[in-house]
Amino acid sequence: MAEEELKRSAVYKEKKSKGKVTDLRTNILMLGLPPPDYLLRVASNVYTNELEQTLLVNAMTFVH
Repeated sequence: MAEEELKRSAVYKEKKSKGKVTDLRTNILMLGLPPPDYLLRVASNVYTNELEQTLLVNAMTFVH
């Protein structure tokens, strides 16, 4: 979901640079947060004993 939101944001920036401005609505499922902030929020709500498995499942490009 976060990856799709990043793609959608990139398309919006491209359209904005061409002058085709439309409002970019935030994804309500991501609580209106940018993708990195949302992933951090989700990871911080995972129990510590399950954190290792959770991080291994996520794409390593999003893990900071």
